[in-house]
Amino acid sequence: MSDADFLHAPFFQEVVSALQGETKAKGLVRFVGGAVRNALLGLACKDVDLATSLPPEAVVERLEARGLRVVPTGWAHGTVRVVGRSLSEGGERESCEITTLRRDVETDGRHARVAFTDDWAEDAFRRDFTVNALSFDPVSGRGWDYVGGLADLRSCRLRFIGVASARIVEDYLRILRLFRFVSQYPCFVAEEGDLRACCEHQGGLSGLSGERISSELLLLLGGEDPCGALRLMGDWRIGAVEGWLFSEQVLGILERMIAFEQNLGCEDAFRRLLLLVALAGGGEDFRKKLTDRLVFATALRKRLVSLEKSLESEIDFYKNNSQTS
Repeated sequence: MSDADFLHAPFFQEVVSALQGETKAKGLVRFVGGAVRNALLGLACKDVDLATSLPPEAVVERLEARGLRVVPTGWAHGTVRVVGRSLSEGGERESCEITTLRRDVETDGRHARVAFTDDWAEDAFRRDFTVNALSFDPVSGRGWDYVGGLADLRSCRLRFIGVASARIVEDYLRILRLFRFVSQYPCFVAEEGDLRACCEHQGGLSGLSGERISSELLLLLGGEDPCGALRLMGDWRIGAVEGWLFSEQVLGILERMIAFEQNLGCEDAFRRLLLLVALAGGGEDFRKKLTDRLVFATALRKRLVSLEKSLESEIDFYKNNSQTS
């Protein structure tokens, strides 16, 4: 962990220092989730998240006292986004999310009502996968693992924390998150029991918003092995209710499309999704049904309209490429 770039970045050092205040108490703030997971895997992490035992009001007070801008992105769940003063190398202002430790009081498969806590273990046990429940204290330099995530990371084992069905019914989007992780981290192997639980509870996906579904599908299609993840979904009939099962021919064409785009350096998860919709079968009615189910940001919706006009020629290209390869 000591080699992780974010630990030495001035922005994150300033945020940690602001939250620690004058006490420098250990265990007040930790890096959590994907940042710790990717650092241990030796991978870069685009989004770096922090958790703290401080209540949200204290988080805002301490950050603003340092002149940092704070945006309450998820106040009901104790989450704020802090924005740095200077631009990063990419021209954007550095930022990160900070969330107060919490426990679920009530869940309905879509939303959760939470209560804040100062118990790090309690917060870890409410997360989805064991490899996402690791945390690292930058003050003491110590890492924490309450659910066996480190051993799973070493063995490339992807599994839900505790009982899979219990984690899924708390938030049905975790079904798609499992396959998104399979796409983003092809080395991970999902547990058979967890896959069975996803299959048994997939009906809950129908109650989720189009925005949340769209976001996960785009992340899945932007992963390193989207076809492998989609094939695994097909093996377990995940998506049968929503109509997301794709034939081997369709996945073969998608595979060739991805290879073609990678060679050109123009990978685009949104175009992959459009072509999947068009290739899935069922004609215009099916395409309209699926795109209506998914909800995209305005910019992506405009791209959808413009790209639909060229879908047929693109499909012909990839089909011909598939047949001649």
